[in-house]
Amino acid sequence: MSLAFDPVGFTQQLFRIEVHMQVRVWGMTAAGKPFIQSAHTADAGPSRALLSGVEHEVAVGEILGVEHEGRRGRFCVVWSGRAGTADAGKIEIRPLDEVQNFWGIDFERMLQPRAVERRAAPRYPCRGSISIEQPEGSGRISAAVTDISMSGCYIELMQTFPVGTKLSSLLNAESISIRFTAEVRTSHPGVGMGMKFEELSERDHAALERLIAKLAAAV
Repeated sequence: MSLAFDPVGFTQQLFRIEVHMQVRVWGMTAAGKPFIQSAHTADAGPSRALLSGVEHEVAVGEILGVEHEGRRGRFCVVWSGRAGTADAGKIEIRPLDEVQNFWGIDFERMLQPRAVERRAAPRYPCRGSISIEQPEGSGRISAAVTDISMSGCYIELMQTFPVGTKLSSLLNAESISIRFTAEVRTSHPGVGMGMKFEELSERDHAALERLIAKLAAAV
């Protein structure tokens, strides 16, 4: 069996530029304790970035939240510098999902030919709040929404729900309110969870379309 080689995709994986940008990083340490701190990039590209100044030991495979100039995303640690070496405090991360123009750099224009295919439902940074009705009527909890698309959203939450949990929620962002039922699709304790919209009324679906249009115009 032969495998087709995609030279454009391979180039995009390798492509990076040296750039110094301030970021905020949060998640769990290798010892299982939550942390939040400031750090900075040493280089960045469409599929990888190298952070420096990370004060905590973080395990490879850990999911971290990263914020840059108001944009938030989730990244997986693919390499971590060993303590006591010149690489101490450095980690390499890859994005878990697409937040429009996260680094504020047009990598596509730098790469030729252009070949980054947009997802059918692109996510946009969103500063909003969400009120979630907990299962079995055990009250409601509040959290922050970090990004949203027509198919789902991601929220910051330390104590997350298991994948597959159905949740009824009320989202408020940009003076727009949306009620929906969603299923937890990704759960990253200490960071947050991704939710896929399942039930929206026609009115709430229209409100979601207005919100997405408003966020897209601001990108």
